[in-house]
Amino acid sequence: MHFVSDNCLRVNLRPHKELFSQATGEKIGVEGSIHLDLSRGTAPDWAVAEALKHFKFASRPTPGSTGGVDIPVDQWCVYIDTEQWGAQHNHPRDVIGKADAYLSNSPDFLKIELPVLRPPWPNYNELTVQGARTAEKVAVRNLETALEIGITVSALISYEEATRNNADVVALYLKALGLQQSASEEEPAAVLLEA
Repeated sequence: MHFVSDNCLRVNLRPHKELFSQATGEKIGVEGSIHLDLSRGTAPDWAVAEALKHFKFASRPTPGSTGGVDIPVDQWCVYIDTEQWGAQHNHPRDVIGKADAYLSNSPDFLKIELPVLRPPWPNYNELTVQGARTAEKVAVRNLETALEIGITVSALISYEEATRNNADVVALYLKALGLQQSASEEEPAAVLLEA
C-alpha cells in the first residue's frame, strides 16, 4: 500500500524480545525490533499531488516563518510504499500487514493509489512478444509508431517498465535512446533498430 503524510515519525512495529524455551526456560534467541522510519523528501510527484489535496503542510518552514527558509512541499512530504519497504528489508508478510494496519488507522496518513498509466497509444499493449513476434520486431514496430505520432523513446521506456516490463524490449528501447542521443538533434524515436 502507498501512504503520504506531512509528518515524519518512527513507528515501532515489533519490540525487541528475548525468546526462551518453554521446556527448559533457557534463552534460545532474540527477536529483533522492527521500526518503520518515515522520513521526508522521498515522495514521487504523483504522491505529492495527492498529499496536497489532503494536507495543509502547516508545519513546513517558509520564508518569514521560524528559520526563514523555504522547504518545498516535495521535500517536506512523507511517502512510503509498504510493499517496497518490506521487500527492501526482507520483512515477512505479517510485518508488512502491521505497517499497513497502523498507517491505515492513523489520522496523520492518507492511503493513496498508484496512478494508472495510459499507454503511449490506445493499442500499444496489443503488440506483444509472442510466437514469431520477437522482442526486436515489437520494439522496432513500436519505435516506428512512436516516430509517426511524436512519442519519445523515454515515454515508451517509462510505460514499458511500469506495466509490461519486458526486459528485452526495454533494453532495445534503451539502445535506440542511446543511438538517438548520440545522433544530432533528431525527431523523437527517429533512430530505429535494425530488425
